[in-house]
Amino acid sequence: MDLTNLHALPNDQKAASRSELTSHQLVFRLLHTRHQHLTDGLGVKAEVKRPKATIKAPKGIRAEGSRRTAEGKFTKIVFNKIGGRECPRFAAMTWAERDIALAKPENAAVRDRYEAHMASVGAK
Repeated sequence: MDLTNLHALPNDQKAASRSELTSHQLVFRLLHTRHQHLTDGLGVKAEVKRPKATIKAPKGIRAEGSRRTAEGKFTKIVFNKIGGRECPRFAAMTWAERDIALAKPENAAVRDRYEAHMASVGAK
C-alpha cells in the first residue's frame, strides 16, 4: 500500500496505516509496564535478582532482655529457684541488676544455680 496520498484513503485505513510500526520501530519500542517481560535478549526470561526480605530485630534494652529470657527459657518460677534465699527478689530484677548481683562474690551460690540452669537448657 502506498501511503504517499493519505487524503484519498477513508478514515479507517488512515488510522490503520498510522498504527502499523516499521521494523525499526518494532525493535526499539518500549513495552507497557504491565506487558513488559525481562528477557536476556534471546527471548528467554532472565531471573530477577531481588534482595531477600530480612526481619530487623529490635535492638532496645527491653527487646534484648526478652530475647535473653526466651533463650534461657526463664519463667518467674525458674528465677525464684535460681535466686533462692540468697537473692529473693531475683525474678523482679532487670537483666542489668541480675548481672550485677551475679558478679558479687556473696552470690556465688546464685551464680552456680544460674549457670547450671543455662547448661541444662543448652543456651549460649
